Amino acid sequence: MKNLISFMTLALISITAIALIAVPVKGDNDPQTPFIQTVSPDNVKQGSVIRAEGSYLGKALVSDIYLTRGSTDIKLEITSQTSGEIVAKLPAQVEPGRYRLMVLTVGLAPRFIEQPVLLTVE
Repeated sequence: MKNLISFMTLALISITAIALIAVPVKGDNDPQTPFIQTVSPDNVKQGSVIRAEGSYLGKALVSDIYLTRGSTDIKLEITSQTSGEIVAKLPAQVEPGRYRLMVLTVGLAPRFIEQPVLLTVE
């Protein structure tokens, strides 16, 4: 009986290890995670157009782009989009302040990803 329990434990550990190695995990280190490196201009007025440049920003991976600061998220209107750039227009009524950019990914489990770039709305 003791040998059977030891065998079952070893088998379960082996199956778990194989499963962890065989199944890729998608996360922030996923090579196709959208990433914005720069935004220009970084000082804008309400209703202005911005250009966000980076990697994996195409329509197949990014559905929307937002300004965010704390609990305030403001959706921007995307006017053009490629894998390396998103051009978007700010709404005419955006409260002045400093914002971070954030993207919403596409897929079965869309997620918001804050980006390491800031812009100021005057």
